[in-house]
Amino acid sequence: MLVSQVIVVILSLLGVAWCWYRPVYFLPALIAVVPLEISRTWFPHLRALETLSAFLGVIDLARIFSLAFLAYVAWSLIRRHLYGRVREEASFTLRGSSFEAGLLWMDELSWVNIVLFLVLGAYILLGFSSVLWSVNRTKTLVEAIRLTVLWSLGFASYYTLLRHKAFGLIPLSFAIISSGLAILGVSELITKNFLWLGDVYAVSGRINGTFVDANIFARYLVIGILATFVLILSGVERRSFLLGLLALFLQTAALLGTGSRTGWLAAALVLLALWLILPQRRLGFILLSLAGIAVIGTLLHPEILGRIKDLGKGLAFASTERQFLVRAGWAMFVTHPLWGVGLGGFQTVMFTHYSDLIHNQISLSHTALLTTAAELGILGVAIILVFFFFLYSGIPQLRDREKIAPVMSGYRRIVMYTVFAVLSMTVIFISAQGEGRFLEDPLLWILLGYWSALSHVEGVG
Repeated sequence: MLVSQVIVVILSLLGVAWCWYRPVYFLPALIAVVPLEISRTWFPHLRALETLSAFLGVIDLARIFSLAFLAYVAWSLIRRHLYGRVREEASFTLRGSSFEAGLLWMDELSWVNIVLFLVLGAYILLGFSSVLWSVNRTKTLVEAIRLTVLWSLGFASYYTLLRHKAFGLIPLSFAIISSGLAILGVSELITKNFLWLGDVYAVSGRINGTFVDANIFARYLVIGILATFVLILSGVERRSFLLGLLALFLQTAALLGTGSRTGWLAAALVLLALWLILPQRRLGFILLSLAGIAVIGTLLHPEILGRIKDLGKGLAFASTERQFLVRAGWAMFVTHPLWGVGLGGFQTVMFTHYSDLIHNQISLSHTALLTTAAELGILGVAIILVFFFFLYSGIPQLRDREKIAPVMSGYRRIVMYTVFAVLSMTVIFISAQGEGRFLEDPLLWILLGYWSALSHVEGVG
């Protein structure tokens, strides 16, 4: 067992080394390893890793590659600053100040391109400030530092994409990886042989693939479905089109198998939005076909049908384990409406004030927006609303430009990639209202960097 775990560590280091040598592949690698939550079981219990785990939490491939990616970008910036290795323009201007540093990745740093980073930066600053009134100051500092690292991951993604202009790699990576995971999921659904946590999910008739939670698996699949649609609509040859249809079929089947109602809701909403933004006959036909597959699959699978019927009895009945979390979160917000209880303080208050409500040892909030309201009050919620205002404000312009862009043109693809980024972040937000993990999801920050890099293209964003 130890030998196999050491081999995994060596292979992981080789993967990091390859990405360091070919940095354009860091982001596809991250998109591939984030779903591998099972990798937390792959590493040997070496003393160094145990010490690192105590500081970072669970050690898995996503954290290893994220830290390696951040280290690479930091080294790249320092190297360019010290040695002045300039291939293009070597300066940018921000509010009249000039920084000569060999940053070839932009001609001018405009607040319009990084507005979402600025907004979420304000959220993190509010989180740091909440240490002054937090119910658990240590937890607040840890959560604020964690969000800062994720913010840096997003900005590193932005930097890398601008340097290499590999915009097509992001949706392609999501489409390929989600298709592979969908094959695994469909296999679990048919054979009832689970790769991980089968003793938990076999009872409920749901599938989880390589994820701890089936709802997060569903989230990734919906993003993969969006990516596959965008690649198909971007214009592909007949063979690739047929492969895309097969991928959509597998992804939809696996999504049904997750039994995730928030995942189904997210898929329905964003695919409808995709059709409204990019109203193409081909898209409408494929959507109707997938809807038919979903209906047939639901009727043939009693567990899925049962979860849908539960919704007819009301949300409270369908999600009894979360009722007490919602009640407690709302009480925290009502008691501390302006500032909240402090970033990361939800669980502490659950233990100290609402311990009698806790069931099945569940004490972490599963509703992201309510978590924000409880921990950072009205100010935190307002920042999130501003984030989505800026995210969606460019959609009418995107829709108009998609209509006039030449078919198969590079500019048309950029428009579609931007729509994909916007809707994928929406998927994460909707899913987070049933399972949490909004700003804590590294994929959100990668997509945020992707959106910001795309907005540098003239007329888009």
